Amino acid sequence: MRKNYILFLLAVATSFTWQTKAQNGGDNCANAVLITPAIYSDVAIIVGSGGASQDDATDAMWYSYIATGNGTININSCASDPAGIDTRLWIYTDTCDTLTPIANDDDGCDAPTTFGSILQDVAVTVGQEYLFEWDDRWGADAFDWEFTYTPDPVGGTNCEEALAVTPGVFNDVFIIDGSGGATQGDASDALWYSYTPIEDGTINISSCASDPTEIDTRVNVYTDGCDVLTAVADDDDGCDAPNGFGSILLGVEVVGGVEYLIEWDDRWEVAAFDWELVFSPEGFNDNCQTAIDILCGGSIEGTTLDKTDTNGVGGPDAFYKYTETSPQERDVAFSLCTAFDYDSYMRIYTSCDLDNPMENDDACDLGSEITLTTIPGTTYYIAIEGYNGDTGNFTLTIDCAAPPEPPVNDLIINAINIPGTYTDENVNTQFATEEGGNPTNCTIDGFNGVWYYFLCTPGMGLTDASIVSPNGVSSVIFFEASTPTPSVTELIRVEDAQNPCFTGTSSSIEPEIGKYYFLLATNSGGATTINISQILGVENTVFENFTYFPNPTSGVVTLKNNNSIEKVVLRNILGAEVLKSTINATQTTMDMSNLSSGSYILTVFVNGQSAQYHILKE
Repeated sequence: MRKNYILFLLAVATSFTWQTKAQNGGDNCANAVLITPAIYSDVAIIVGSGGASQDDATDAMWYSYIATGNGTININSCASDPAGIDTRLWIYTDTCDTLTPIANDDDGCDAPTTFGSILQDVAVTVGQEYLFEWDDRWGADAFDWEFTYTPDPVGGTNCEEALAVTPGVFNDVFIIDGSGGATQGDASDALWYSYTPIEDGTINISSCASDPTEIDTRVNVYTDGCDVLTAVADDDDGCDAPNGFGSILLGVEVVGGVEYLIEWDDRWEVAAFDWELVFSPEGFNDNCQTAIDILCGGSIEGTTLDKTDTNGVGGPDAFYKYTETSPQERDVAFSLCTAFDYDSYMRIYTSCDLDNPMENDDACDLGSEITLTTIPGTTYYIAIEGYNGDTGNFTLTIDCAAPPEPPVNDLIINAINIPGTYTDENVNTQFATEEGGNPTNCTIDGFNGVWYYFLCTPGMGLTDASIVSPNGVSSVIFFEASTPTPSVTELIRVEDAQNPCFTGTSSSIEPEIGKYYFLLATNSGGATTINISQILGVENTVFENFTYFPNPTSGVVTLKNNNSIEKVVLRNILGAEVLKSTINATQTTMDMSNLSSGSYILTVFVNGQSAQYHILKE
């Protein structure tokens, strides 16, 4: 890959910047001609001039080159015209008094100039003088030679060769076209760096200040070494104008002693660009991404003396963030009035885009204070700076109004047991909290509401529930359960067209005797009255005193009724009949010990009427 890069640079340099020169070298080392990379045509060794340093040669031609940077050089006479010129080449360092040889070649070229000389990838060090000697070991005919210099890439061409860096600005770096090394499927080549912080903190990576602008870059950051490459952060086109195609990562959390691998790839182009790496130790909150968390009722001392200017009115910023945990809106005051020693200025944002701030300058003398009504779950970013660039120290306090109390039946464990028809007046459903979890056949994420339940007994018929004053998001949903103390995930929505799993203000079901039913009522916009009504099933009055126990059962179940029980039929949840018995008595037993564990439906027949009950076999 290195040769490909050299040949690429050679082609570009030859086409656009190099000059072709006819310049003989000096006739001895002391008279070496100072040169720069170029093509030198029709040069010739002067016969009889002396100056050769090797014992098997007499005359020589000398050049001197001082490296302008770290990199490699290539020298060759392979393109001499006419072909067949026989040359020999030496390179030395350490001045003419010492002449330490570092490379030489004789007859290294390919056909047709097989007697020409070539040296490739000779490493050079910035500021070091290198002496080139062409001697007459084989002849002194005129020949052509070319000299190229390739700077070391400012970064590795692949992850394994990542260049270790410390925070700073890196100018005019470039991705080597054809070098490979990109890890993303939509890129080919890349430039790699390695950074290991000495302590915990955050890093910022940016190419936003590239000159010229409009350079299109993409950056990825990884950990866990080149074999794993666990992605940490990435950006493409995150910079603001005028360099909207540049990349920027702010506030990337890093751990002291851990290596972070930074990849700039050629998803869009390989043009040279500038980039900057900045490290901030933990707690150094000089940008939105490194904002320090603050809580209600607390205070925190801060300073802008060591911060940078991010936005606002021209002063350095210290950033804090507050996330509203209350289930309802409330007033929260952010204040510097307790203590400050400079002309402060406060801005509050709802994102790190830093758009549309709430602002205050002098709420208390030169101190700042903002009171706002917060939205549940929203994070607020508080920027403290100084008016007209002023800096100083301050104490930020946070005073929050008490959050409203949720209703007593906010959680399913506190569901209200209703006897039948029931009215719950002026329920503060808007203060209900989200319990978490979802029943079968219904997703209730975000449905913050109140709970009621009842056991369906003989005589209970159509059950209806409704919200009297709907406001905001309203819903009324019935669920069934096998016990009076289920979790939310153990509930099953009652499958009924009048009991949908979505928002609405009323719902109704036909309950089954022996089952537990739970009602979730939500109304996010305000308090409401909740009505629950039941129509008694007249046809079921013969079962008013019917009882069966124990339920759940591990074996024998006892059945009792005031009226004679004609017969019973037991079915599994698939509807298959598993037990049937003729009774004609007011009391009997039913043995379920040989049945599998699970839910069963018991149908009881009395006076030509029937009723169904739910039994759980353990």
